[in-house]
Amino acid sequence: MPRETPRITGPQLTTIMDDAVRVLTDRLPDEVPADITRVVYEVTTELVSTVNDPQRLSTMLRLRATARLSALSGNPVPIRRV
Repeated sequence: MPRETPRITGPQLTTIMDDAVRVLTDRLPDEVPADITRVVYEVTTELVSTVNDPQRLSTMLRLRATARLSALSGNPVPIRRV
């Protein structure tokens, strides 16, 4: 019997993005909040077509957004799973 793949709903996606913005804003206080929001939305757009599991999307989103913000600012930020 094939395993059913979880699907991310619209409300789940919004919650995941909002949580990522909040976590990254707390972790990266020197970053401009608008930049954090923009990067979170960009990374989400890239990931959502390939990642169907909400928990995996949440983790990958925070990791990739942290890396991208770090690269944009030129300020290396330790990347850790939350």
